[in-house]
Amino acid sequence: MKLNINGNIIEVEDSVITKAIEDKQESIEINNDLVIRTAADETKFAANTRTEGISIGAEIGRKEVLKGFGIEGDGQHKSDASAISALKGFSDGLVAQALKDAKIAPDKKVEELNNDIKTLQGTISGLNTTNENQAKEFKTFKNNQLISSSLTNEVPENALLDKKTMLTIMQSSIKLGVNENGVVFGVGPDGQPLKDSTTLEPLSVKTIAANFFNERNDLLKPSTGGAGGGDSGGGSGKQSFDDFIKEMGDAGHTPNGPQFNVIMGERMRAGTLDV
Repeated sequence: MKLNINGNIIEVEDSVITKAIEDKQESIEINNDLVIRTAADETKFAANTRTEGISIGAEIGRKEVLKGFGIEGDGQHKSDASAISALKGFSDGLVAQALKDAKIAPDKKVEELNNDIKTLQGTISGLNTTNENQAKEFKTFKNNQLISSSLTNEVPENALLDKKTMLTIMQSSIKLGVNENGVVFGVGPDGQPLKDSTTLEPLSVKTIAANFFNERNDLLKPSTGGAGGGDSGGGSGKQSFDDFIKEMGDAGHTPNGPQFNVIMGERMRAGTLDV
């Protein structure tokens, strides 16, 4: 006999049904693969099946996503929370590594730039030093020229020697300096500017030169006139200047030459030369 249960056909042997009726059995046990549920059970079964399918599908989806990021941790795909935690850890690691990598090139570049800056600073410092030295040298040269010019202008007309020689003699005794305004001033033995004792104004080059020749009148030609000249000895036991020039010429010393001037100075200081 075939039984139709909710559209499902179940074939049961007649003898089984007959025996069950004869024995007045309350139920018949049928052994087959058919599962029979009530409508309510079927609804629950369908809902549970759907939920379980969604859950399994979600797990599979999370697992595939994690695998795509190279995350193979056990059980991390079992729930949204664990998957999110795994992804967050992975993301944080990427960010940390990215920041670390990003610092390599900039730090190295900054170091290179700092080295370049130090090199340029050294070059600039060297150029500044060179410029400062050249400026000092030029200033010294300029001041020396100004001092020489100032002294040369104060060589008197009745100087015994030419201006170049007189300038050399004056520079050996007179110390001069130049202030920031380009004014030439006298310098004393203590290194301080010479000043007028009355006004405390710096002594002019003219005054300093005049004082020098007052002390060194032996460097000036004698005034003409007075007692007439005598013989070559000058009548005073002194050698005449003409004889001195001849003597120096015979010795190979040209007038105004270094040795000529040295010997002349010695004899003038000794008072043996009549100039």
